[in-house]
Amino acid sequence: MSDARRNFLAIYSSHLATAIGMSAFIPFLPFYLEELGIEDEATRLIWAGLVFAGAPAMASMMGPVWGALGDRFGRKMMVLRSLASVALFVGAMGFVTAAWQLLALRLVQGVFSGFVAAGNTLVSVGTPDDRQGTVLGQLQTGLLFGLALGPVFGGWVGDELGYRPVFFVTAGLAATAFAVVALFAREVRDDGPPDTRGLARGIGADLRATVARRPIRHLLGSLFLFRAALSLMLPILPVYLLETFDLPKAQAGRWSSWLFSAVAIAVLFFSSAWGRRADRVGPGRTFVVCTTVSAVGFLLYGLATSALLLVTVRAAQGIFIAGILPAAYAAAARLTPRRQRGSSIALTQSSMQIAMAAGSTGGGALAAAFGAHAVFWIAAGMFGIAAAQCHRGWRPATDPATEVASPPSR
Repeated sequence: MSDARRNFLAIYSSHLATAIGMSAFIPFLPFYLEELGIEDEATRLIWAGLVFAGAPAMASMMGPVWGALGDRFGRKMMVLRSLASVALFVGAMGFVTAAWQLLALRLVQGVFSGFVAAGNTLVSVGTPDDRQGTVLGQLQTGLLFGLALGPVFGGWVGDELGYRPVFFVTAGLAATAFAVVALFAREVRDDGPPDTRGLARGIGADLRATVARRPIRHLLGSLFLFRAALSLMLPILPVYLLETFDLPKAQAGRWSSWLFSAVAIAVLFFSSAWGRRADRVGPGRTFVVCTTVSAVGFLLYGLATSALLLVTVRAAQGIFIAGILPAAYAAAARLTPRRQRGSSIALTQSSMQIAMAAGSTGGGALAAAFGAHAVFWIAAGMFGIAAAQCHRGWRPATDPATEVASPPSR
């Protein structure tokens, strides 16, 4: 078996296992905060947003540094570091007795985390450029399969055993993923030996060179809007179900589990096809189509008259959300040389993590101030702007049909 295939299977498995655990506690987090003593609903929404935002906020700052270090010292090492941090710090969340302790652990976890960017980079550097969308789309299915299973699994464990055991299960899954990568993944370096001279200056130069590319800057902006819009939903959907459809708390928890899983299930079945389309017609065209249609889905949220209909709308929207990340990762890979691939993918991931932090915090605050329907409209507008920015900024640089060949050197 080739090293590229071994890496794909190892990272696919690690994404699957870790995503199950990391998404398992999302549906009941507002209720866990209530157990920790946050009884006021508006205050609980704000705390839920802060806890959601904690890890991605810190990861967004450290991600590019870890990515550049991976380019120089090895991408496999970065994958193992991130999985170890999940096992340690998420496991500790099961022992907290106050909301501030939960937030503190999320912040520390974020500093050392970033398993998605690290794993994607390890696979990407061994994949031909004309197959980046296909392979990274397939890799995303492992992540999204985990995200689909995680909320349902977490909701079941939370109902049967309580909320704290879910964090211990997450730690065990991350430890298992660590073992799989350590045993089976192989470092791929076809971009020359690592350069360790002038480390701090070199990392800064790599990051500046990546950001200096105008299409990359527009790509990062589009992804920020995409991820922020999705994250606006995270802290409010369980409460929206509880209040809008007058459900008992136990039923609201189960329905919110399916609500979070609906997009992930749709993405699981369609992301590979979107990845192949991105390789065939261009990542930019794929991104524009998917974000434009997804924006309509947010407008339909407020029209749902039952929890089942809301889940159905969200699943249909997920078919088009499925194409956004394969297109974006394919564009990031095409626009940067392999020796800087870690920096490029880490910046891409960091843009989404900053957006997740901003969206999670803003979603709770906006819902508390204006109601959930206003949040749905704002999310739709953000998706529309992301599509427009992609069309103007980075689509011509990444679509084969619009690329202009460079003249041969003399």
